[in-house]
Amino acid sequence: MPTATCLCGACHIKIDTIIATGIWHCTTCRKMTSAPYSINAISPTSAFHLVSGSPKSRKLTADTGVVSTLTFCGDCSSALWVEYSPMPEIRILKAGVLDGDDALELQALKPLVEQFTKRRAPWLCAVEGAQQFAGQQGATEATEMLAEIVVQKD
Repeated sequence: MPTATCLCGACHIKIDTIIATGIWHCTTCRKMTSAPYSINAISPTSAFHLVSGSPKSRKLTADTGVVSTLTFCGDCSSALWVEYSPMPEIRILKAGVLDGDDALELQALKPLVEQFTKRRAPWLCAVEGAQQFAGQQGATEATEMLAEIVVQKD
């Protein structure tokens, strides 16, 4: 069972299963992670358990009206997960908080999708084999694809 913790260790999460991963190049994810992109691990809400800690949340509304709830550690402010209003059945975990030095080397965590690729830094390459989605329309398609994976794995 994968686990995740924030930088200070106050927030501890257990995940029964990670069903897919993806890379987001959108401005929100870049700013949330202070990096040129965000690697996200998708878990069914029912398989996602906050074991300890007192995270804080902030809601953001996109131009499209879609609401994302960003959750971060209340002590160290590490970005932890996102809840996406069109898909309440999933949690989008920031993969950088997964425990274990080799966590991101697992083949199962290789990204299936890249979203907002039109905003990808020109010095970054596409992930081989990952479906590429350029913008908001692509984000909708990627979300639908991930929803199908959730249904298949539940």
